[in-house]
Formats: sequence, structure tokens, C-alpha cells
Amino acid sequence: MKRLRIYPAREFEWALVENDIVLQTGSGGAFPSCEECEVIVPADKVFLARARLPKANARRLAEIARYAVEESVISDPEKNRVVPGPKHPDGTTMLAVIDNDWMAKVLSRLKQSGIEPKRMPTELLLPKLQQGSWTLVLDESGGFLRTGEHEACSLDCGDPPLGLRLALQQEAKPARIIVHARQFPDLEHWHETLGVPFETAAPWDWRTADCKKGFDLLQGSGKRIEIDWKPLKPALLILAMMLFLQLSGIVFGWIHLAQEKKTLFAEMDRLFRKSFPEARMVVDAPLQMKRKLEALRRSSGGRQPGDFLALMESASGEIGALPPGSLESVDYARAGMDLEMSFPADEALDAFRKRLEARGLKVDLKKTEKKDGAIRAVLHVGAGGA
Repeated sequence: MKRLRIYPAREFEWALVENDIVLQTGSGGAFPSCEECEVIVPADKVFLARARLPKANARRLAEIARYAVEESVISDPEKNRVVPGPKHPDGTTMLAVIDNDWMAKVLSRLKQSGIEPKRMPTELLLPKLQQGSWTLVLDESGGFLRTGEHEACSLDCGDPPLGLRLALQQEAKPARIIVHARQFPDLEHWHETLGVPFETAAPWDWRTADCKKGFDLLQGSGKRIEIDWKPLKPALLILAMMLFLQLSGIVFGWIHLAQEKKTLFAEMDRLFRKSFPEARMVVDAPLQMKRKLEALRRSSGGRQPGDFLALMESASGEIGALPPGSLESVDYARAGMDLEMSFPADEALDAFRKRLEARGLKVDLKKTEKKDGAIRAVLHVGAGGA
């Protein structure tokens, strides 16, 4: 029997398969003729959860399940399709959560091509499991992890992924983790970090998966999910009008603020030219005014907060409290001074920074490195608010 398998990720990839042999592949909306169609839902489109459900008929159970996972998902429960699965030995039921609108769009597109899928398994539960092992599939977007017959989750792109770390903390560690990937990370590093051996395997291929054993997301749906947009038209029209008014207000406010900014800058320019008529060019009136005032203070003998002596006077007390040899060099420029120092630990560096900031100084960490068992750092110290 020729089966058409469709993978609706970024593009509608498809493969025509017969007896686990791939006869033809492609992408887009031009599908070949087939006897049966299977839609494999990408791992990142499905969330698997557990919940205790009361006894009820299938229709009522589906409604209850939608709210049973409300605390586990971010989206509105009304937007989710929750499919109850088999029961676990502890009495909880496996629940598969998928975005209802996304699923409807996929089925609608296939319907336009004259295709009605027979089953819709989730990719999360398709990779094979070996006794005492977990199965890990890695790809460019992160991948997914299958830990049991009905337990799996999508993963991030961490090294190693955070989802893998959490799974190992919450469940009993397996004897090994079998990794399917086209390009493998540093599994020795993962082994040392997580304490579980990893074994490499061939890249995961949804085209040759055994979909009959997968969990079918179409069960209990009558194989059809359709959205009637007619009752929603008034609400959508009101929403469009609200968005238009909101955007109009934002644009008007932006124009008003831009005009006000232009007026303020013109006034600052006028005041600067009036105060310093010898200035030939005005590019940034506030900055030029600040520099002119600093120059006047210096010419009159006044000491500025950012002067070397003022900075050293504020910092000398804290520097003197450190062990001898902590200060290695001082480099002063107009913007402040750079202190090259050494500390026994990160905590000592943080404490020193906080003490300087408590004295009204602005402290920025420019560089830090560990050398000879000490923390070597370069701190840029300037006047507060500079």
C-alpha cells in the first residue's frame, strides 16, 4: 500500500512510502496520488502532560481535559485541542495538547488538495525506545526527547539542553541515551556534565517511522476540524476599528513628541548661542554647553567631580583597605580612571565595587580574568551620573 506521509513544518514536506521504502519526496502543495495519508505533527507543535480525569463520556472527557492542563500551558484553553491518551499505572491520563487553529489550517490546506488524512501521529512518540534507554533526537531547532512509551518533550538548543537536564532530575536516570543527529555535539562533555552515557545512532527520519504505533491526534475528532468565521465577523470588524484608532493615536502622539523635541532643541540651541556667542558651530547644544561649563570651572580653579584628584580622594579610602599589592596600576583620562587590580575571589571584587558605588562613584567592569589563583580586573571609575 502506498502511503503519503506529510510533515507540515516550515514547508509541507512529503514522502510517498511503500513497505517502508521511500519512493518519492517533495515539498509544497503538489501531492502525489496515494491510498492512505498520514500527517506527522512536528515535535514542537505538541505538548504532552499528565492529569487525573474523572469518569465521563468521550465528548465530556475532551472538554474536561482541556482545562486539566490549563496550568501547564501558556495559551488560552479554548484555543487548545487536548486529546486524552492511555492511563498510566498511577491513575493519571496522558494528554496531548496541540493548537487547534494550527491543526485546522493544516487540515484545511490538505482538504483543498483533496486529501483527508487517516491518522495524525505526533513525532514525539515515533522514535523507537530500547530497554532501559532514552531516545534523543537533535536538529537545528533543538530537537526532542522520548523517555517512555507515552512520555516525551521538545528541547531547547542548550549544550546540553535545559529540558534534558530537567528530565534527568525529575525521572530515574536511564542506562544510556541514544542520540539521533546529523551533526553530534560533544557527547563526552554531556556525559561528564550529566553523568549518563550517550550512544550515537543514525539521523532521525520521519519518512520511515512506524506511524501506526504513534498516538493519533485525530481520534475523537471525526477527522475534521473546521472554523466558521461568519459569527466572528462583527467581533473582527470591531477589533479592526480598535486597532486603527490605537495606531492613529500612536502616530499622532509620535508626531506631537517629535515636534516638541524639535522645539526644545531649538530653544537649547538659542540659549547656547546667546551664552557663548563665540561658538561658530552648534552640533549638540546640551553636550557643548556641558563642556563649556566644565572648561569655565577649570579655568577658574574649581575642581570637577571627574578630576583625577577628586576621583582618587573618593576611592582612596576603599583602595587603602585592601591587602597590599591589590592596586597594580592607574590610568586616567578625561572620562575617568582605569584601575587594574587583583582580588582573591569574585565576592571580594563585587564587594569593592559596591563600596565605591556607595561613595557616589560610577564603576564599570571593563575586563576580568583568572590568573595564578586570583581575579584580575580592570575597573573604570568615574563621577556619579557621568
